[in-house]
Amino acid sequence: MMNYKNKTAMLMTGAALALFATLFNACKKYDNPPPVFEEYGRAADSYGERKVLIITVDGAVGAEVKKLNPINIAEMLKTSKYSFDAVSDAKTNTGTTWASLITGVTSSKHRVLDEEFNLEGLGDEDHNEVPKYPTALARMLDVRPEFKTLAATSNKALNNYLIHADRRVLASNDQQVKDSVVKALQTENQRVLIADLRGVVTAGTTFGFSADVPEYKDAIVKADVYIGEMLDALKKRKDYAKEDWLVIVSSSHGGVGKTYGGASIQERNIFSIFYNPNFKPFEMKANPYYSVRYWGKGNDAVEVAAGRVVRATANDPTGLYNPGNGSMTIMAKILINKNADGKYNYIYPPFLSKITARTGATPGWSFFRNDNGVTFFVSNGTTAIQPKAENVGTDGKWHTITGTIGKVGADFKVNMYVDGVKSFDEVSLPGTSQVTSTAPLVMGYQPEVFSGGYINLYMSDLKIWNKVLSESAIKAAVTQTDVPTTDPDYPNLVSYWPGNDGGTNTIKNKVANRPNFTITGKYSWDLLAATPATGYGPADPKMILLQNVDVTTQMFYWLRVPTKSAWNLDGTVWLDDYETEFIKR
Repeated sequence: MMNYKNKTAMLMTGAALALFATLFNACKKYDNPPPVFEEYGRAADSYGERKVLIITVDGAVGAEVKKLNPINIAEMLKTSKYSFDAVSDAKTNTGTTWASLITGVTSSKHRVLDEEFNLEGLGDEDHNEVPKYPTALARMLDVRPEFKTLAATSNKALNNYLIHADRRVLASNDQQVKDSVVKALQTENQRVLIADLRGVVTAGTTFGFSADVPEYKDAIVKADVYIGEMLDALKKRKDYAKEDWLVIVSSSHGGVGKTYGGASIQERNIFSIFYNPNFKPFEMKANPYYSVRYWGKGNDAVEVAAGRVVRATANDPTGLYNPGNGSMTIMAKILINKNADGKYNYIYPPFLSKITARTGATPGWSFFRNDNGVTFFVSNGTTAIQPKAENVGTDGKWHTITGTIGKVGADFKVNMYVDGVKSFDEVSLPGTSQVTSTAPLVMGYQPEVFSGGYINLYMSDLKIWNKVLSESAIKAAVTQTDVPTTDPDYPNLVSYWPGNDGGTNTIKNKVANRPNFTITGKYSWDLLAATPATGYGPADPKMILLQNVDVTTQMFYWLRVPTKSAWNLDGTVWLDDYETEFIKR
């Protein structure tokens, strides 16, 4: 999970950053490993000397590139592992996303703040030892100093940031970048070459980040032509038959409208292509999974005013979400985060409610955290019941909670299920009054006093029906990511909020003409790459969500650079799943 803190930026120019990187590299050296690589251990079995060409297309939105399907990229896909649903860092400025791409860690670690590659201010941490995350080029100087590298870009700040390249080219435009790399491929012998193309991001900020905008389309087509020319030069190398190239083509970030830098899905949407002539084609179709983290204590006015209570509210003027004198099923997926003590228990905070207080005289319903369990509180304004499901969400995984309220004869019958399994014996609530509240529907801490403390969790896939679903339907819905119109209970679906929108302060209702949720507080849409909610993960275990931090780890793997645990990389190696395609046996 990736959470980001906004801190005051310290002034650090590109030149100063370059000096910092140089000093770090000079004062800290890693032992050179022996010539035999035990981790990957098949140097003699590969097709040739391994090399890497990285081509970045800044500002290319993955979905828009897929629409255009330019000629050379389309040809590469025939022997590539690729995705048009890949994601960049949540801070989508050029400096931050490029740092993530070339360090292999997210901005929460490398702390590159802006377009000029300035670092975030660290507050009191400025005086302490702070972990340093140099670029992959700096890492290789330590452990593979014999590897020669080239970086070409028209971005002066990036040129300074990549100071550890053996040769740097600060070009005037993309054509000069391409020409420099083509010439190097023809006459030189680097292990890693980096070409940074910026025409697409310029077109996006000037005319719009959309394939429907002619100027943006033309910029992508031109970048594709340059990619083709670099690939042609690579394949015409004198020793190409003795070499084994991994070509990585990726955007650094996307854009929306005429801007970038935010955390919207369009700004984070990139494409990534990992090409080798021996690869079989495989498209990674694992969709990004975003969720809002609901946290804080709702009855602390100071905390609320400061934005340190994140919740989402859906107004309910017509009482859609009241059982009233009838029946209702409420279902949601939750992921409980650890508290300050590293545990999962919280004392009595509500996290999904349509009620204003936890008293028998206050009608409504609420789910609240009860130590390590979840209690389903239901009140008809005269009497309240609060049965508890024990040990829910103490494993760091998503779980589906379901509460049902059904009018049977003179009483309400209340049940609760965790992951489709009933949690306690059915509880009866006298039906002398209705379960009706004028309160809005709230995800996160209820704004009124509910006698409790802090909460910290993710929630998504909230569904409400105006009937009690059968136990078989409740169990089936745990892995169901939608409610199709053919579902027998679809006519009773009152509202459905997937909660995977990303970007804005709105959680959209998939049932037409029903209220959306509005998020308040200092919220963020966190990318839960490794932990999508049940039913949202791909069935194929090889179908992973590609991220820009994966570029560095794949490069290290391909070049057999022995990584160290102390590097604390966020990107994961996944190319090794396909070794049967490119390793000789």
